[in-house]
Amino acid sequence: MSFFGFIYFWNAPGFDERGYPGNEEEYIAMSILPGWGSLESTAHWYWGFHVAGLVFILLLALSEILAFIYSKRADTLRGIAESARAEKRQQEMDEAKAFHVAEVEALKKEMGQAERRTVAIQREPTDRQLSPAQGNALIQGLSPFRGQKIRVVCTANDAEGCRFAEAF
Repeated sequence: MSFFGFIYFWNAPGFDERGYPGNEEEYIAMSILPGWGSLESTAHWYWGFHVAGLVFILLLALSEILAFIYSKRADTLRGIAESARAEKRQQEMDEAKAFHVAEVEALKKEMGQAERRTVAIQREPTDRQLSPAQGNALIQGLSPFRGQKIRVVCTANDAEGCRFAEAF
């Protein structure tokens, strides 16, 4: 039979006529607890357990309050650490950007100097001639082959090469 969600077993072994467990078993099971047989000792144990329950409830409330406080502090410290990491990351990015800007400026400066040198070289006169020392070096290099004919040729559109051939 069910009554308010509780199921009672009448006529079952260990249960009385109201559906409650029998007293013999309860008395045997609880008799191992200290002070079970005395009214004064059970009152003291009741009061002690009641106070212990209140103390545990207070400790639970205190631990929840401390957990709340520490969780707020942990969130604050987490935010501070994250902002410090973000600031450090931003500083590293700024340093890298400044380094790249300086490197690009140095390369542009070097490129400008190279262009000026190229322009200066292109503006120099291109007429070159064999110096007497270079002519003597050629003669000394060919002296072991005396008596042999040497032919110096140049292409038709190379004016400078033809001048070197004639000078030789």
